[in-house]
Amino acid sequence: MDDVTKQALFTKLGEIDAKLDGLKEDNKNQWEHQRGLDTRLRKQETHSAGISATVAAFVAISIDAIKKGISG
Repeated sequence: MDDVTKQALFTKLGEIDAKLDGLKEDNKNQWEHQRGLDTRLRKQETHSAGISATVAAFVAISIDAIKKGISG
């Protein structure tokens, strides 16, 4: 293999390496974005669970009050 061919191969390898570095960075950024979305989703789920628990407690208290009112 002559020097010109070797140089062309090394140049091409450098280009491929640069593209791979770019893909790695994009992948890292996408994972960080996904983690952020997961965190927000967990916060929303926790908030929704709190609301559901509050509504369930209110309904249970209301039913109990109605039962007491009926039996009287």
